[in-house]
Amino acid sequence: MFLISITTENKEYTVNFIKKYEKLCIELSSKLRKSSNDIFILSIDEQIVCENQIIGVLQIGKSLHFCIPCLLENLDKNKTEEIKVALITKIDFSKVKCITGEKKMSQFFLDLMAAHEKNPNQVNNYSMLGIFDENKNLLAQAPEKLANDDEIICLNGRNPDEIYQLHKEYLIEEVIPRGKQVNDNFFQFSINDIFKTQLVYAISSNDEYVAKANTNAIGFNDIQIGGVYTSPLYRRNYYAWHLVFRLCQKIIKNHKNPCLFVNEKNLSAKNLYKKMGFSEYGKLIIAYY
Repeated sequence: MFLISITTENKEYTVNFIKKYEKLCIELSSKLRKSSNDIFILSIDEQIVCENQIIGVLQIGKSLHFCIPCLLENLDKNKTEEIKVALITKIDFSKVKCITGEKKMSQFFLDLMAAHEKNPNQVNNYSMLGIFDENKNLLAQAPEKLANDDEIICLNGRNPDEIYQLHKEYLIEEVIPRGKQVNDNFFQFSINDIFKTQLVYAISSNDEYVAKANTNAIGFNDIQIGGVYTSPLYRRNYYAWHLVFRLCQKIIKNHKNPCLFVNEKNLSAKNLYKKMGFSEYGKLIIAYY
């Protein structure tokens, strides 16, 4: 097994490989679309002349994103060891802060980290849901219309600070690991980055932004929705449904598939997405170190 940097000669093969498995690794696909920095090909040969030589694709840094579909199979011990040896040559386990990927693939990396005496501080389990080509006609609108003084607004091109506080509340409640301390620079960078690269919608009620949602990863065929959050005082108004529906319409209009992941403990959100027309297709793990 070899870990190879992406070049102009092998990038097309890498893209074709990722497209096959994109719904399992939309964040990695999104990163590959923008840049190949820190992204490597796991290959059975040192010289790649076709995509069939590719075993997997990984982004290696403080965060590990990966797509190694053969790990979903029951590999023999020798093949598993070959993959481990190739990864050990590139991964600096002391620097890894987060692992994100399909559950079974992630477990492989969790075990690899544990073998290097690194155990996660927190592991979050999610369900992956999507609306794919054959089911796009099942996308359902919210059962209740917005109130007259409520409005869905596309915020792209506007000042990110308009929803800074709402985004901060979302990150604190849904994203930041327990016990981790972050400063305002973290929140500001996060919202600024989203406005630069993603589609952002919010609901205004009485001239106040009370709910938001955005895309957070744009792949070749699939677009991941995230950042879905409603201020506690305004919940039970179907705001999340309205926002996700609007994003789905935009994504489908651009001939791509809307996907998202939801915490397995959040049954109300999971049920909401299924009522909208999303179907579950896999499991995801995010582990923090």
